[in-house]
Amino acid sequence: MNNSTTCESADYLAKNGQLHAMLIIRVIIAVCGLVLLAALLRFQGTYLSFHSNARVLMFSHHSWIVLQCVTSIVHHLFNLIRFASDNGLPCQYVVKTSLAVAIRGPSLFTTYGQVWSLVALAVERLFASNRYRNYESSDRLFGFCLLLLQWLFSSICLYIALRDTVLSELQAYPTVSSSKNSAIVSNIHFFLAAMEAISIIIFAGLRWYNRRKKALLTTAPLTEKYQIDENIRATQLMFPMIITHFCCFMPSLCAVNVLAVTLCFDNHQARFDSAMETSVGQSAVFAFAKDMDVNPYELDVGGMVL
Repeated sequence: MNNSTTCESADYLAKNGQLHAMLIIRVIIAVCGLVLLAALLRFQGTYLSFHSNARVLMFSHHSWIVLQCVTSIVHHLFNLIRFASDNGLPCQYVVKTSLAVAIRGPSLFTTYGQVWSLVALAVERLFASNRYRNYESSDRLFGFCLLLLQWLFSSICLYIALRDTVLSELQAYPTVSSSKNSAIVSNIHFFLAAMEAISIIIFAGLRWYNRRKKALLTTAPLTEKYQIDENIRATQLMFPMIITHFCCFMPSLCAVNVLAVTLCFDNHQARFDSAMETSVGQSAVFAFAKDMDVNPYELDVGGMVL
């Protein structure tokens, strides 16, 4: 995309009332999500009722979610303020990729961290369900190892996403994607969508398994019964948290498969790469952009990330 096209795309976005409304809605939804998360944690009660490994990982998961929400709100507000200003200069709304990475990068990193923290919780609950007879007596080393792996894998994902980013390019909308790495970013999001889906399936399976195990352990020692009860409580707690997160914080991984099926019939690879960084709210922007006389790919190199 040349600079003149980028400037035209940025001007189009700056004057697009639907985009502004979508950004405001995303901020409001994110704030509502924080309120719902606070209510969920209040309902959950203290972390002390769970094993030390679960406490470490649950606290980590909640922290990632809050950080993701805050960084996303900053990202949306940045765009609202940027598009609201008008100094009359040509190409006033375009941003360098280096600035886009600084604005979008933290939100992306916390998104990766949230996914890997969910995977870590699924692994820990698998281990707890398998070792229910003596898991209560284990220390928190396993939890801290999984915590370190969250940071490691999140950092690796961010490094891979940014490795080929062309920082000197101009963008109409802040995103980490550039002309050289949009496919890589899309593949990372596909992979994370799969990991999150697998984690949800694991939680559903563990809830069924532990309920069945509880019905069979009528004469088991109290420690075993307590561990089974903890496994059930932990998995039950995850489902409202996951639903809240999907709806309020990261609908992109929920919508990515729908977008994939829809766009697989469109052989325009650029549009496919662009849509892979969209979310439920963003896909609406993508949809009306296609209905209008606007190429969605021209809205930004590699995708319009809300």
